[in-house]
Amino acid sequence: MKSSARRHWPMPGEAFDSARSGGAGSVAPPLTEVEVKNTASQASSGAGIPLKGGPTPPILRRAVGGLLAFGFGLLIFFLSLELIQTINLLLEWPAYTGWPVLALLLSLMGYGIFRLAKVLISIREMPIVSRLEPGELETLPGRRKEEIRKQLLGQMEYLRRQRKDPEDRLHPVLDRLSAEAASHPAGQWIRDYDRLILSPLGKEARDRVRKIALTAGASAALSPWRILDAIIAFNAATQGAHDVLRIHGIRPSQAVAVAFAFDTFLNTFLATVVEDVSTDLVDSLTAQVSAETGASAAKVLAPKIAEGLTTAVFVRRLGNRMIRRLHPFPR
Repeated sequence: MKSSARRHWPMPGEAFDSARSGGAGSVAPPLTEVEVKNTASQASSGAGIPLKGGPTPPILRRAVGGLLAFGFGLLIFFLSLELIQTINLLLEWPAYTGWPVLALLLSLMGYGIFRLAKVLISIREMPIVSRLEPGELETLPGRRKEEIRKQLLGQMEYLRRQRKDPEDRLHPVLDRLSAEAASHPAGQWIRDYDRLILSPLGKEARDRVRKIALTAGASAALSPWRILDAIIAFNAATQGAHDVLRIHGIRPSQAVAVAFAFDTFLNTFLATVVEDVSTDLVDSLTAQVSAETGASAAKVLAPKIAEGLTTAVFVRRLGNRMIRRLHPFPR
């Protein structure tokens, strides 16, 4: 008499002769070595590791680039209209005053374009230094720290080439750190480099940005036209970027370059409409200036002082933001 129990066919990885009948009392087949390893790895994995932010999607980069290009196009169109109106105004002046002022205006525009081209060319000669997250340096493995030290040594060579003055106080520090690079641990050496080199460079760059901002503010306060305000703001932005990059000797990343382009666009645009955005400041300054010099002088001085202060604040903000973005070890 045949058994009514159904036959249990072997599972993948199970030997054929180990199959048992599917009746009551049957035992489950043993796990294979692969199944045992998979089960053990899942049990020991615990909580999942959070994913790190990946690179910016290409479509987002193209969208940001397109918006910047569109914004710069509108700005150039607006400035072109302002330039045409200014030229028409200057042509009505006597020839001995109108033409020199027009030549000065065009030369300032050419100087700004030349400074921007110089920034773009100098970037290619600068070394690349990786930028870490706050506190990330302490968690890096030794091999990664050695890679960062190698990048910083490249920055040191660039700084030596830029600072040719033998009396520069940074040269002894560069020589000392260069000698200690082969004997000191990478982590400690990088912290010393941050304290002795990067921090003084940041202070020097901030002092330079402050001087550029003050000069731009004073020039904007004396400027009679919006087109000249925009040229002053643009030239100050490009000069600040050039000096900050030259002082640090670090090639900006793509994100830093895009942020600088946006800040330059915003700085130049606000310089053209500073008369509109500084109304509250004008009212406050009018009250203060009138108390010192009289109401008639306040009506003339307060708007120009407001324009100068606003432009100086914009330029200094742009330079300080670029300094923070260039620092490879933010706090």
